[in-house]
Amino acid sequence: PPAARRCPKPLKAHTAFEVYNSEFKEPEPIIDSLLYNGLTIFVARPKVGKSWFALQIAIAIANGTSLGGCLRVRKPGRVLYIALEESQRRTAPRLRKLTGLSNSLEKIDFVYEIDPLMTGGALQIDSHLTEYPCVLVVVDTFYAFSRQSERKNVDILQADYNQINTLREICEKHGCALLLIHHARKAPGPGIDVVLGTSGVTAACDHIWVLERKTEGDCLLTITSREIEETVYVMRLESGEPFGWRITGKGVEAELSAERRAIVELLRSEEH
Repeated sequence: PPAARRCPKPLKAHTAFEVYNSEFKEPEPIIDSLLYNGLTIFVARPKVGKSWFALQIAIAIANGTSLGGCLRVRKPGRVLYIALEESQRRTAPRLRKLTGLSNSLEKIDFVYEIDPLMTGGALQIDSHLTEYPCVLVVVDTFYAFSRQSERKNVDILQADYNQINTLREICEKHGCALLLIHHARKAPGPGIDVVLGTSGVTAACDHIWVLERKTEGDCLLTITSREIEETVYVMRLESGEPFGWRITGKGVEAELSAERRAIVELLRSEEH
């Protein structure tokens, strides 16, 4: 029969009473108060250190220890790291700088080439996760994976949404987290307004991290999410031993000066 005469698929409705009485588990963290299942967009300006932090997260999950000196890994496991803006030659010294040689490195798989996201890349990730289940997938970067130059004569907002939603659906299917590294706009702005691209980029994701460089050598990591409370961390990229990002404050401490945070850290160390 003509399409216009076909019976539509009935809607599946739930009464407000049913919704009101429904119960769901609280989201379980992969890393305490930081990383959860679902799609996370991690945004920062170039050279701030977002790739270093992503690699540090991958190592922490692989070896099941802690991150930044204070955040406990609750769900250790395998990591798929798709590095599209660097080579194996560049990754090797970064790994050596962040960690020693250990068997846990066998749990991180690096990929340096992949098809464009919507023309094979998403299927490649889906297939890999089916064969090798992972706790975390890192994609560095969204711009390199999405192949922006190939999108011509399309609705850009809809295209952005479709790409992000495709990755989110992969997370949902495989019960994992995906950390999608992305660029920030040149002009500063409040919260998620710094995310480069249309609102389609942020509309379909589950969590957004914004890393901003502040004065006195510190950076602020602001976490915005659909399901968890907004959190702000103060972080510092230490150049000594051990090398890497260290979390020095959280919440109201993010508003403290460097001197006052140093006093707080000293008091904490004396307690132990």
